[in-house]
Amino acid sequence: MSNLKLASHQSKSSISFTDEQRHAMDLAKAGHDLKINAFAGTGKTTTLKGIADIMSDKRGLYVAFNKANSDDAASRFPSHVECRTAHSLAYRKIGFLYQDQLKKRLNGTKTAELLNINGKVAGMTPASIGYLVMDTVQRYAQSTDQKIEAKHVPVDQLSKLESLIDKNAVKTEVVRYANKLWLMKMNKDSRTPVSHDDYLKLWSLTQPALDADFILFDEAQDANPVMLALIAQQNAQKIYVGDRYQQIYAWRGAVNAMKQIDTEREASLQQSFRFGPAVADVANQILGLNGETGLKGLSSIQSQVQGESEPDAVICRSNSGAVSALIQQMAAKRKACLPKGAAEMAHLLEDAHRLRLGQPVVTPELALFNSWPEVVEYAETSQGASLKPLITLVNDYKSSLPLLTKLIWQASKQPPEHSDVVITTTHGAKGREWNSVQLYSDFFKPHNPAQIEAERNLLYVAVTRAKQKLDIKQCPSINRN
Repeated sequence: MSNLKLASHQSKSSISFTDEQRHAMDLAKAGHDLKINAFAGTGKTTTLKGIADIMSDKRGLYVAFNKANSDDAASRFPSHVECRTAHSLAYRKIGFLYQDQLKKRLNGTKTAELLNINGKVAGMTPASIGYLVMDTVQRYAQSTDQKIEAKHVPVDQLSKLESLIDKNAVKTEVVRYANKLWLMKMNKDSRTPVSHDDYLKLWSLTQPALDADFILFDEAQDANPVMLALIAQQNAQKIYVGDRYQQIYAWRGAVNAMKQIDTEREASLQQSFRFGPAVADVANQILGLNGETGLKGLSSIQSQVQGESEPDAVICRSNSGAVSALIQQMAAKRKACLPKGAAEMAHLLEDAHRLRLGQPVVTPELALFNSWPEVVEYAETSQGASLKPLITLVNDYKSSLPLLTKLIWQASKQPPEHSDVVITTTHGAKGREWNSVQLYSDFFKPHNPAQIEAERNLLYVAVTRAKQKLDIKQCPSINRN
C-alpha cells in the first residue's frame, strides 16, 4: 500500500491519502452509490471529509448514529455538508411535538394500568403482559413495517409457555394491546410516554425527502432497519461507510447494515494508521481473516502484544467487570477513572440498594418499579436488558453496595488527564484509543452459536483500541498458542 500523493483538490490544506482512500473518493466523485467497508483506525472520517471536499458544488448531508460522531463531523466538514443524527432530523420535523412525553418512562406495571390489563393471560401476570407490549411496540418502531403484527412479539419471552395454544393466545392479546399503546403514544395531546425511536418511526412513515444531493451515512453497521430504509428511499447519491465487525448494538435494534447494503460500487479501507502489525494480527485472528483480506497494521508503528502491569486503559466486557477492574487497580494504588456512565452507575446502585430494602427511589430507570423482583423480571425483556449488569453487581456485592458505590463515585470524579488508568466497557471505548490497553478477564467464548458474532465483535473493538501495547493475558477468549 503506497503512501500517496498529496491531495491537490484540498482547498485549505494538503492531505496525503492512501491508494484505497483515493479509490473510494474517485468512485464517490463519479456519482456512484457506494459502500465503504472500513476496518478500525483506517481513516474513515478523513476519507469522508475528502469526499465532502471534492463535492463542494453539491449539497451534502452527513448522518451518524450517535451525537458524538455528528458533532465531531460538524467541526471538521465543509459548510456545504450538514451534519446530523437521524433522530435529530426526525426531532426537528416531528419529535419536538412530543417533548413532554419524552421525559416520562413506562414499565410493565404502568403499561398494564394504562391499557387496563387486569387479568392473567395464559398464566402471565398483567405486568408481564405489559412488558411484552412495550417490547412489541419497540420492535415495530425499529422495523420498516407499516403496522404492528404478531411477528413483532418477542417470542423468546414466551419460552416458558409449553402450550402452542397459550403462546398464540398471548400473541393475540399482546398485538391488540400494542396497537392500542401505539395510538396512545402518537396522540401528541396524550400523556403517554414516548421514546426517541417512536418519533423516528412516525417520521419515517411520512416518507420524508431529505434536502441533499449526496448523503454520507457514517457508522452504518449500527443502523436499525427504519434508519436504513429512510436513507435508501432518498433521491440522492448515497455513500455508506462502516465496519461490519464493529456492530455491537444488536441488543438495541441494529442489524449490521454493512452486510445488507447493496450498492453499485464498493471500496475497502484496510490500512490502519492507529497500530502496528502485531495488534492487527490479533484482530485478524479474532475475525478469522488473513493479511490479504483483513486489517493491515502500519509498519512504522512497533506495536507489541505483551503483559502490561500499568496499562493506560482496561477494557471490560461488562459494567460488573469494570467495577471488578476498578477494585483491582485501586488495590494496586493506581488512580482510576470511570469516565463512561460511572455517575449513573453509582446512582443506580444506591437506588438498587434502597429498593431491596423497600425504600423509595428516584433514578428514572428504577423509579417506576415497586419492588426489586419487578426489576429482575424486567431485565429479562429486550427493553430491560441494559439492567442485567446492575443485577449482577447487586447479586455479587449485596451488603457491600454502599462501599462499592463510594468507590465508583470517587472514580467518576477522577479527571482522565490526572488518572493512571481509564476503566471502561467495550461500548464506552468504541471510537477511542490509548497507547497501552489491557483486556479484562470477563470476555468469554460463547457456546451458543447465536452469540458468537456478537462476542467476536466485542473482542475486535476492544483489541483495536490499542496503539502501541496490547495485554491479552487475562483474556481467555484469545488463544495465542
